[in-house]
Amino acid sequence: MRVPPCDAVLCLGDVLGYYCQVNEVIDTLRAINAVCIRGNHDQMVLDEGQVSPDDAVRFGIEVARRTLTPQNRSWLAQQPLALALSLDGYRALLVHGSPWDPLNEYVYSDSPRLRELESFQYDAIAWGHTHRECLIKTARGRWLINPGSVGQSRTHRGYACGVLLSTRHRSARIVRVPYPAGRLVAECERLGAGLWVRRSLGHRLPGPVSRGMTDDCRRRG
Repeated sequence: MRVPPCDAVLCLGDVLGYYCQVNEVIDTLRAINAVCIRGNHDQMVLDEGQVSPDDAVRFGIEVARRTLTPQNRSWLAQQPLALALSLDGYRALLVHGSPWDPLNEYVYSDSPRLRELESFQYDAIAWGHTHRECLIKTARGRWLINPGSVGQSRTHRGYACGVLLSTRHRSARIVRVPYPAGRLVAECERLGAGLWVRRSLGHRLPGPVSRGMTDDCRRRG
């Protein structure tokens, strides 16, 4: 999978969890000097005492704890929970959940929290956690951005989803790149993943995900 040409890659957390390419993902992010923050799954990997009741989450966390190299664990622990930065004078705030609860709060496209985000003094606020895309330009010209998910989109199966933001033109657009989900499913199943991995990736079921098929995933981030 190739990333569209850009000057910087911003990762909104959960570089680990669900799947099994633990060090490969972090090695790639480090190689391209990606700007990253920590997500709730990353924090679970670091907090050895945390155990998730969800089979899919537990699988990814256990695989990560077994295979994460000391160097990559150290890198993960150094990533902030939230980050405010300036790109060519363009001010952005990055969180995984929300500015009020960086790890665990869900902000969906129909959330009343969106109106509160408009009061923040940033040109763009970007968050993740829901695995669902949200791209809104406010009346003041600010962007509210949830790029969806690279590894497990809950709106477009088999696609790595992101947002391409232009600080020069102050524009943003959603980007979706297909990737071979079948290979990922096979590797996870080889390591003991249950049927959830096929449901999550929609293996053999290409196309947009219907709302009903993903209601069970709505509160899993």
